[in-house]
Amino acid sequence: MSEARDTERIPSGGLLDPRPEPDPEPERAPDRDQDSERGTTTESTPPAAPPTSPLVTSRGTTSISSGVVEKVSKRAAAEVEGVSGVTSSGIRGLLDLVRPPSPAEDGVDAKADVGKETAAIDLSVRIRYPRPAARVAEEVRRHVMRRVQEMTGLVVTEVNVEIPEFALDRDVPRVRVR
Repeated sequence: MSEARDTERIPSGGLLDPRPEPDPEPERAPDRDQDSERGTTTESTPPAAPPTSPLVTSRGTTSISSGVVEKVSKRAAAEVEGVSGVTSSGIRGLLDLVRPPSPAEDGVDAKADVGKETAAIDLSVRIRYPRPAARVAEEVRRHVMRRVQEMTGLVVTEVNVEIPEFALDRDVPRVRVR
């Protein structure tokens, strides 16, 4: 008959260890300030962390829908020089057949994935020929990030820009090569 001692424990290796179990860390009482004149004690708690975003405050949260971010993104992309418009697809594309988008947004499509404090945006943008696509796409990216942040308070983590086609200016006469 063997009795287990309080000081024995079996470590992960399986051998007996004669050292006693360490005492769990005692719970700390909150810091107390004592007012010596009145003989009273007050508990002080650490200050709350400041809000990380204008959308999440100590008084509540503000939620921005993906539709709002998409609308701001489309308009911001259309403000960039060299963008002919933003294309529409899906249900919005069908709605555009019945109710055309504003001229500024025509040819720009936006899809946004919105979290509590961040947004990721996918844009499809037509660029005027012969503008340099990479340069215009980078300007669209910067401008959309800046505009969405200032309009909604969301931090934009990424803006993916697709260029499905170049748009030809209708006012410029075509030169025929013979």
